[in-house]
Amino acid sequence: MEASITHQLYVMLCSVLIGTLFGLIYDTCQLLKMILSPVEIHGLERIRLLFKYSNKSISKRKEIVINFVWDILFFVIITLISIVFVHGANNGSFRLFIMIGGIVGFVAYKATIGKIVNLLFSLLVIVFKSLFDRLLNIIKKPIKSFVKLLKGKIAKLMERLKTQKEHKKKMTSKKEGRRIILSIGK
Repeated sequence: MEASITHQLYVMLCSVLIGTLFGLIYDTCQLLKMILSPVEIHGLERIRLLFKYSNKSISKRKEIVINFVWDILFFVIITLISIVFVHGANNGSFRLFIMIGGIVGFVAYKATIGKIVNLLFSLLVIVFKSLFDRLLNIIKKPIKSFVKLLKGKIAKLMERLKTQKEHKKKMTSKKEGRRIILSIGK
């Protein structure tokens, strides 16, 4: 059965919207990459500088593996969406204009709205990172002061035990001296 021109135009416009959705999914995957593996993304200077602990905790190989996994996940997701879309919109018949529409939608998204979304995602990461750091500092301060107080108390206790031990040694040496004197006198 031949599809009408209006139906094909409708499928083409839907594929442009699907391409836009792919762009949003791509940016979401980039955001998750940015959170889990802080590397350079979308021309930001260095997201790694925001994550002071990342140099020690994530090696270069782990970053490569994480990026690879996110890229594979992205392609699996868009492949599944494409298959469902082509099956539902065009009875499983794949046409070149569907692929072109998806590419046009993706490129249009990245050239327009995508830049704003990237900026917002980057700002979200920065804001949440600073909030997380502040919360961590709020939690750390009482713990540090408690540990410092505990160390001081333990140090005083150890010093008391040491002086009591020395005092005991003096007392035992005096008792031994008396015993020696008493045993000599017998």
